[in-house]
Amino acid sequence: MPETRGVIYQAFGPTAVKCCGASIASLRQHSPNLDILVVSDRSMHRYGVETIPWPPEIKVWRTRALMRRGFMSGVTKPKLYGLSPFDRTLYLDADTTILADVMSGFAFLDDADMAIWPHRHSIPWYVRPRPGANPYMATGFRKEIEHTIKELGAAADLYWNAGVIFWRKSPATKGLFDLWGKEWRRFKSWNEQMALRRAAHQVPELRVVHLGPEWNNKKRESGTIIWHVYGTGRVDR
Repeated sequence: MPETRGVIYQAFGPTAVKCCGASIASLRQHSPNLDILVVSDRSMHRYGVETIPWPPEIKVWRTRALMRRGFMSGVTKPKLYGLSPFDRTLYLDADTTILADVMSGFAFLDDADMAIWPHRHSIPWYVRPRPGANPYMATGFRKEIEHTIKELGAAADLYWNAGVIFWRKSPATKGLFDLWGKEWRRFKSWNEQMALRRAAHQVPELRVVHLGPEWNNKKRESGTIIWHVYGTGRVDR
């Protein structure tokens, strides 16, 4: 039987739900035959997609928001592997807009377990002195960054953006997602991507393909396949 392919989102809170609805509409315009699921704390049926309800006993919101971000993506994203029923999954953040057919992206998994975009900045970049640097980097988040740099060594030069991920079902991928959750719980920061890199470092058998910037682009420009506004919460994209 051919492998199943589908898209999974997560959408928690009214702003994320609206963003997700807009992203789904753009996805259907360019890739109309893909199955879509949304993990959410509320129904997404009005957008014509199946909702995977989030267990209310598993808390995903901070009591006090960190850097104005109250949602703990480090709780939810590591669980998406087990929630996706597809052999090959494309995960999309709710604040993405699809500008072209994404079907070709699943071919990255012919010889890999995961495909993801390497961020233009390395992990050490986030603690280097520079004008306009966020002061939070010098407090709680800096501790996690420094631990990550120490553990990864030279591998800390590679940082991933977890807003767009292709993955396939495999023991290596399952191991990655299981470790991702454990690594996030060490620091419980707003940034789940540091934990993802530490987890991947512990799964040397994981085969990773790096996506080009057209698959996760902050700018809407020629050649962009997935436009990602990186957590700005914009609905009117």
